[in-house]
Amino acid sequence: MYILRSLSTLTALIVLPCVVHAQAPTVTATEPSPQYGWLEGTVTTDQGHPVVEPDFTAGKQVKLVRHGGGAYTIQSDPLMGGFYSNHELKPGIYDVSVTAGRYGNTGSAFYRPQRILGVLIKPGQRTLLNIIMPPGDTLQETGTTAGVSVQVTIVAAEIAQVQQQIDDLKQQVAALKASLTATAKP
Repeated sequence: MYILRSLSTLTALIVLPCVVHAQAPTVTATEPSPQYGWLEGTVTTDQGHPVVEPDFTAGKQVKLVRHGGGAYTIQSDPLMGGFYSNHELKPGIYDVSVTAGRYGNTGSAFYRPQRILGVLIKPGQRTLLNIIMPPGDTLQETGTTAGVSVQVTIVAAEIAQVQQQIDDLKQQVAALKASLTATAKP
């Protein structure tokens, strides 16, 4: 009986950690705050493989420069197919760049550096940007810097929000004034 009980305990000690370890991890997606935008995507070769740094130590750094100031760097993860994500970006227009990279452990294939101009990040919204790096060593540029009209649209939306807040405050002041006038009368 003692041997059987000990064997049951030993089995539980061996099997339980395996069962706990085998459970799928819980992933909690976080939505961006309404005041920030969200950029995510992958950095891959034209064959769909994740691109890594030339010394094979890590995924690629996705660098973002915001028109009007501000810069961010996001690290892609080659173990997740080159995935990258940042959900705390100030809204605006960005130029996105990725330096030359490699795929595989042979080190023979280089992939062209990329610069994508005029990527729009809107407040409270996700922007998907999959960066595909074809073979080569010269810079490949896409997009335009003609984001002025988009920037004006963003400013116009912000002005409309401020105007709405002013109108709401005016209504609150009028209601407060009416309340004070009503309580001041005998």
